[in-house]
Amino acid sequence: MEQNVDRIVKDTTRTVMSIRDLRETPTEVVAEFLEKLLIDATDVFNLIGSYQTAFFDGKEHHMSFYYDVLDALTGAYMYLSPITSTLKALEKNRSVRFFHAEKIACEKAGNKFVQGATERASDNFVQQENYIKNIFDGYLDSCMVAIQTCRTRIREVETEK
Repeated sequence: MEQNVDRIVKDTTRTVMSIRDLRETPTEVVAEFLEKLLIDATDVFNLIGSYQTAFFDGKEHHMSFYYDVLDALTGAYMYLSPITSTLKALEKNRSVRFFHAEKIACEKAGNKFVQGATERASDNFVQQENYIKNIFDGYLDSCMVAIQTCRTRIREVETEK
């Protein structure tokens, strides 16, 4: 698993640039890319999940455990953060593009523009992007909580000394 995590982390910049390039890409291509992105991130998600299980058991751990978790999840956070931010931007950009294209088409056709209906259609248009972004966002939040917990436990032990 560590080799796959190393490969994924090295590819973060390429991934972010690839997501950025999807702004004007057909929806089918975006959906295919996002599914591949989920598959590529599975090892990082599994890494986070393995530490979740260790925290869930409620056992006391050695200091080395907290330092190891802190290092690993900081790396996972650094991987997830730029991708999550780029996914948020992709969703927003594609939603705005769809909204404006619909508005222009409606005005050209001489029809009355209904903003509420177009906003709902725009939300529906970026449904896949929103779903994938939320998955990444959830793992990012899990990383942050675990990082904060490790820092707290390390500080508690160090102040007891």
